This record gives sequence, C-alpha cells and structure tokens, in this order.
Amino acid sequence: MLAPLLARNAAGGGAQCGQANSLEVYDGDHTNMLGFGMQDHVLPFFGANLSFDPAD
Repeated sequence: MLAPLLARNAAGGGAQCGQANSLEVYDGDHTNMLGFGMQDHVLPFFGANLSFDPAD
C-alpha cells in the first residue's frame, strides 16, 4: 500500500527542524480508529503540552 510508505518517509522531516514527531501505522481505514486515536493519543498530548495558567 502506497500511503503508509509515503507517511513513513514524511515522518522523518520534522527532525530536520528540531521538531520531535512520531508515526503509528495501524490496520484499518481513515475512520474506524478515530475514537481510539483521540482518546489514547490526541487528548493526552494536549493535556501534557497545554497550559491554562495566565501568561505573565
């Protein structure tokens, strides 16, 4: 399948700019794992990286 190969090649591009990134390839289509991805990856990422403290 071509899409995962292209994604794997593109995932390394952020390292050139000093930006960490990761890639996870899973069996399925675009929508059948959406809830899992939000719950287990997106929300924890924002919880760890967003600050709600007022800026000084």
